[in-house]
Amino acid sequence: MGRWWGVAVYLHVFFVASALLAFAFLRPDPELLVAGLMMVAVLLISVTLHEVGHSLAAIRVGGKVDAIVLGPVGGLISPRVPDEPEIHLFVALAGPIVHLLLAVAAAAVLAGAGNKELIGLLNPLTTPQDLIEPGTRGIVAAKLTLWLNWTLMLLNLLPAYPFDGGPILRAML
Repeated sequence: MGRWWGVAVYLHVFFVASALLAFAFLRPDPELLVAGLMMVAVLLISVTLHEVGHSLAAIRVGGKVDAIVLGPVGGLISPRVPDEPEIHLFVALAGPIVHLLLAVAAAAVLAGAGNKELIGLLNPLTTPQDLIEPGTRGIVAAKLTLWLNWTLMLLNLLPAYPFDGGPILRAML
């Protein structure tokens, strides 16, 4: 996908393959197809910004990042940063903070549009029923952005590798 701030960014072939596989199982419903395309776009943008957040945090503290690989279940970077717990904590928290900021921005857009069903979008275990309701594509995109980024933030905070919670817990210990 190019070089950003001197860091090579790659899209893993399995990201494309999993997106194509997901579309193969969709009914030929135009609304579902559009929502599916939006979901893939929101996921790609969210994962990219998450990894860019880690990269910029690593560069900010004097580290170096050679490449970012964007896969179907997240990204992968290997930042080289000074071996200090505070620095590792800062770099590890940058990704989940990006997801939080994206979720808050989407919630603000939905609240500004008069949507009063924001609490239902915060359940990461089920897809909200009204996520793909007929309406403007901007509202559907904002709902997808809120739900997906909130879910990704919670998932990334799990205190286990390969999630960001693993390095966060290690840095705190």
